[in-house]
Parts: sequence; structure tokens; C-alpha cells
Amino acid sequence: MKNFITKTSLFLAAIVSSGNISAQSDLLIDDFEGGDKGWITISCYNDIRANKYMEGINTSNHVLFTKRGTTDDNWSGAMLPDSNLAGSPITGYRYLHAKMYRNNTNMPNLKISGSGSDLLPMPEITIVANQWQDVVFDVGMLSVENVFFMVDRSELLATEAWMLVDDIILSNDPEPRTEEGSPVVPAKPGTPIHDPSEVQSIYCSAYTNMTGINYNPWGVPAKVNPNFVIEDTEVLQYKNLDYQGTEFPDLDVTDMSYLHVEVWSSMAFTPNISLIDHVSYIEKSYPLPLTANQWNLFDIPLTAFEMPQNAIWQLKFDNGDENTIYIANWYFYKDMLTDVNIKYADKLVVFVVNGKLCVSGSGEEVTVYNALGKIIYKSVPAENLSVELAKGLYIIKEGTTTAKVLIK
Repeated sequence: MKNFITKTSLFLAAIVSSGNISAQSDLLIDDFEGGDKGWITISCYNDIRANKYMEGINTSNHVLFTKRGTTDDNWSGAMLPDSNLAGSPITGYRYLHAKMYRNNTNMPNLKISGSGSDLLPMPEITIVANQWQDVVFDVGMLSVENVFFMVDRSELLATEAWMLVDDIILSNDPEPRTEEGSPVVPAKPGTPIHDPSEVQSIYCSAYTNMTGINYNPWGVPAKVNPNFVIEDTEVLQYKNLDYQGTEFPDLDVTDMSYLHVEVWSSMAFTPNISLIDHVSYIEKSYPLPLTANQWNLFDIPLTAFEMPQNAIWQLKFDNGDENTIYIANWYFYKDMLTDVNIKYADKLVVFVVNGKLCVSGSGEEVTVYNALGKIIYKSVPAENLSVELAKGLYIIKEGTTTAKVLIK
């Protein structure tokens, strides 16, 4: 749980006229980090899930999700019953706070006991869709026997309504929590070092991108930001990704070998990337298993897309599961490995044997870089180099001599 109220002591220092508010510390009901405490579904659907919207006042890991369908009752929601509410009935508190993120601007509501009379007044707040807010309910010093959130009190719904709930507390402070959390954003991506003449760039700050690219051809501006800046580098952001395309003039990639793309997400999941042909509209996808909180680098052989490749006009990401992703260094490139045994500058010999990079004939220090310019290995002068490496492109430098090798 994060961002507990800090004004309680000041608020309680004032003696209210009723004299009924005692100096109690805020009481945590649930922050959903310890698993499911026994929330039950009332006439709709709910679960505990990863927080895909780590922003604003809520950057915690897990939240309660509850959804009311168009045919569900207007009292549908999720309830923590008295049998699972520690200390029930709970007394001595005036307010219940809950951080909420909703897909519409309609009002939720709260019930705190089995009695119909304890359906609380609507909270005094303007609900903003797609944003975390601290929604404060006045429980009127009543006994809290259970916590029952109703998703949407509208009589009729044209589309389903859902909300996320987190950091539920009882308090005697009426002020909403407004502290800004630290958004989870990626580190700056690396700089690729492919020869520009061997690249067709879709989105990469190191190369000149193709002309006529539309990064949002399906018109969802709130979800696509092609100018998200990390330090001094722009990356492409897809917010709350379901599916999203990029469109460009027909591109012949038959002379290319790989599609390179780097993807970052705060969540571990597996989106797909697809190539779409403009002649027959064939679409072929490839999975991208992501590790959370790091740049994931993919070099996808174009042979993995069994389709015509002389008129590619769209690339698509899907299976996003409403996660936010960042994309950098996105381009097609040619296979740079031409021979098993390559000789440079009449002395330096570079070759690959069973996945091992071998260098001989050098009298100087040899440095091996990966495709992002990170040093993988550095030899001492006059050393014959033999290093087992993962599949990928590597750059070998000896003095002013540079060799490029692709290990398959």
C-alpha cells in the first residue's frame, strides 16, 4: 500500500462539534498485495489482478477489478463480507477512502452493512475516466460490517462499466489522497550500430525513418504517443495496448533478413507483432515474450513470416491485454554474415564455429560489442579469441578495423 494520508493528525487536532471522532490511526482494509482476502462477486464479475495503470496516485502492484455488464443489476459489484473483514464490526471512523480507476464517469457507491439503510450517500467528487482518484465515502460513524463496492449505479448501461480499486482505508480525514506517485518508465534504449545502408527503418532515432509513415492509422490518439522522450531519445509509446497498427507506403523487404524491434513494459506478458501484405492482405504474427522492466531485444527472421514480402504496408501489435509498452529501434535489416571465414586487413580473421566467435591473426587488443554497442568481451593483445555467444549480431573492432558477424 502506498501514499497513506498524512493530514490525519492535523485534522484530528481540531475538535469537531459532534465530539464523536476519536484520534484513531488510519486503518487499512485491503491493498491487494497479500492475495485475495475473500472478496465475493455480487451479480457481476471481479478478480484480483496486476495493476496495469501504474501512474498518478497509485503505483502499487495489485488491484481489485470489478465489472458490471449491460444486463447486470445496478447494484452489482464486489464485497468483502463480515466473515473476512478483520475486526468486524469496525467503529470509530467517519470516512472510507478507496483509490479508483474507472472506464467511465458514472458514480460508484458503497454499502457497509447488510442493512439497506446503510447504503451510503454518493461521494462528493467528479469522476474522471481513465485516471486514478481517491474516492471518499462518508460512513457517518456507522459500524462497518462489510465493504460492498457497487460498480455503477446507473439504471441502464449502453456499454459495460468496470473499475479498479486499491488502497482501501478507514480514516477520520476527509481530504482525498493526491500525492503523485512515481510512474514506472523505461531506461533510455541503446543505440544500434547497423550500417544505415542495410536498414529500412520504421521507428529509430539512429536512422532516417521511411517517409509517409502513419503511427496511428486507426485514429486512437489517446493511446499512441510517437514522441515520448526518455532523456534525449524519443520512443514510441502504446498506452493500454489492445491492438495498434503502423502504416506506410508499400515496402519490398525481400532483400532484408530480419525485423529488429525493442520493447519495454512494466508487465511480463506476450504481445504479438504482425506483418500485413497490401496485395492479398495476408497477415502473419510472431510472439514477443516480454520480461518486465527491461528492454527486450528481438531479431526476428523474416522467414518466420510465411507470406509475400514485396508489398508490406502495415505492422501491427496485438494481444496487448491493456498493458502499456514502449518501442524503440524498430527496423528491417540485411543478414551481415557472408562467409564462415572472413579476413580483414590482411591479418585479422573472424569466423564462427558451433556458435563460438573466433578471432585470430591479431596482434592488438580486440573488442567485441553487441548490436547496441555494449562491450561483451575485450581481449589482451596477441590473444586468439574464442568466445561462446548467444545468437545475434556482433561487432569486432581491432584498432581501425571493424568486422560484423551474425551468429545464428
